[in-house]
Amino acid sequence: MDQMGPAIVNEDWLKGTRSNLEANLTQTYFYYAQVYSQQQQADKGIEYSCKTMQRQLDTGTHNLKEFVLNCIHLSDYFNQKMMYA
Repeated sequence: MDQMGPAIVNEDWLKGTRSNLEANLTQTYFYYAQVYSQQQQADKGIEYSCKTMQRQLDTGTHNLKEFVLNCIHLSDYFNQKMMYA
């Protein structure tokens, strides 16, 4: 045990901080996707779009209509690249 005594951690604060960090990482992936797409680096843009969408799906923070439209756009890309599952 530390000489300073046990650390007091507010569990709600910790959960909120983790949630904010997770949301910020998802937003960062979204920004990367936008930047790479604007820089004509479609492969990298798609990679980060997929990461963004996976994180949104995992956390339940997606808008269903937008998510479906993004899936359609991704399927067009993969179809053009002949990348079938």
